[in-house]
Amino acid sequence: MDASVQELLDLEWRLFDAAPQAGQRSAQFEDREQFIITRSAQLAAWSPELLESWWQDLRSAQAEGRNPINEKYIYMLEQVDPERYAMLKPGVPEASMEKLWLVDWICQAQVTWQEALQKKYPRITQNSRAIHRSADNQDSVSFETFVRSELMTYSVSTLRLYARQIEKAQKVGKNLCETILENTVRQLGFDSLETANSNMI
Repeated sequence: MDASVQELLDLEWRLFDAAPQAGQRSAQFEDREQFIITRSAQLAAWSPELLESWWQDLRSAQAEGRNPINEKYIYMLEQVDPERYAMLKPGVPEASMEKLWLVDWICQAQVTWQEALQKKYPRITQNSRAIHRSADNQDSVSFETFVRSELMTYSVSTLRLYARQIEKAQKVGKNLCETILENTVRQLGFDSLETANSNMI
């Protein structure tokens, strides 16, 4: 694993473990090893420029006394617990119109990819989060809400780089959600998504 990715994972884990609002976090993330597998699969799909920009976001937030991982879970509450979100909202940065536009655009691209992924590999994805935020409730957060909430913690610079990478992927017919899932199953010992999908019960 690339040293810079490892440093980023270590920092993310420390912030995650210190996030008081992470009570909504998935049970798989209670274990550091599973956290590393999940996050490294995502980060491995990112360009070096995107990784560096996210690293700078985290370090800048730390310097300001903020925890972006905690902020992600606050953003999730907007959809699943509006009253609690209203109480905690003053603790998260105000978003510009450009940021909101980029978040919407990137999130929609990922939702489209995730829809295609679930059709292509139904066994692997059968226990995944519901895709659309219309399925959100206090016990379960959708893929769309989870992605949107994380994107809201990125700087505009990072979002621009992410949008650029997505555009490049779209032009060549590449699905970044599929790349991330493939990175995940390879860490679990499968040689391909096809093999993993055929071995899932």
